[in-house]
Amino acid sequence: MDQIVGLADIQPGEIVLEIGPGEGAITRKMAPFAQRVVAIEADPKLRDALTDLQSQYPNIDILYGDALNMRWPRFDRMVSNIPFNMTEPLIHRLPDERFGAAVLLVGETFADNCCGDIDYNTTTLGLLAKAYFRTEHLLHVPGDSFEPPPSTDADLIALYPIKKRDLIRKPPLYLMRCMLDQRTRPVKNALSAALHQYAFDAGGDVNNIERVARGVEGEISYAEQKVSMLINEQLNDLYQHLGGIALKKLFGGHKPRGGSKNWRITYGDYL
Repeated sequence: MDQIVGLADIQPGEIVLEIGPGEGAITRKMAPFAQRVVAIEADPKLRDALTDLQSQYPNIDILYGDALNMRWPRFDRMVSNIPFNMTEPLIHRLPDERFGAAVLLVGETFADNCCGDIDYNTTTLGLLAKAYFRTEHLLHVPGDSFEPPPSTDADLIALYPIKKRDLIRKPPLYLMRCMLDQRTRPVKNALSAALHQYAFDAGGDVNNIERVARGVEGEISYAEQKVSMLINEQLNDLYQHLGGIALKKLFGGHKPRGGSKNWRITYGDYL
């Protein structure tokens, strides 16, 4: 717990949000470092223990209820040992919040997906995390460190929100971010809009977008499905297709004079 709080790097004046404090073991250790700690607890049976904790640390606020179904207060940093079964809905919600960092104790499998390289084994949740956050692995925590021990080891990870333009040098991830921002739209519509956004931000040729989009659509079988309905294999497959889009198709459809060497110089910023 000391390592977790140390690695969380809480700054003076910050408001820290904690999901699932339990009896407040980590909450207690964070209180001296933060301006305020707001903890959300779903189990009313823990009220007595948390009330006692509040009497010792006036800068701790406790909210009772389901954290996934309530509005969160403003916070600068999230630090939580979250129940592993809350990982997916929590990660889906975080992109809609404004904060500086989230330091989370999560299951080992998700941590590997979130912080490792993107490949065909990367889950939808891993892609989502990389599209919206800079991810960092902080600490491995063996299962026997918990009571009772979970079915898997855990890892402490950090998520730092990034702007979409920060991904401009990573076209597949930029395009994936744009499409995830349009979850309720069919894949083909979200893809076209994503390519327009990329071409606009990167200075490409919007006249070639529909041809590029049709090329991708012809290689996938789920172009009519909504982005939100794609299963893990389809979303991963889509990411691989986005990575196969040749940038030159968005920059006039041909290499500039001077051949490949001049091409790399002219469009080096986008490679």
